[in-house]
Amino acid sequence: MEAASLGALSAIGRQKQIGITSLYALKNNWLQELTAFAQAGQLHPYIDQTFAFTDAQKAVEFAATEHLQGKVVLQVAE
Repeated sequence: MEAASLGALSAIGRQKQIGITSLYALKNNWLQELTAFAQAGQLHPYIDQTFAFTDAQKAVEFAATEHLQGKVVLQVAE
């Protein structure tokens, strides 16, 4: 392989490494922010429908057939 080709491959390798490092830092920062929101009580998930655990089959059917706007919850205890 020519020297110019080796230099180009080396540059590509550095770009991939930088991209992966940046992506990791972005995900890590996002996770820290999400954790801060959760600890402050600022996360409010939208629950579309709640089913008793005994109605799990109905919950699955609902999730499969409806256009969900939020989460489907199975209540396992009262």
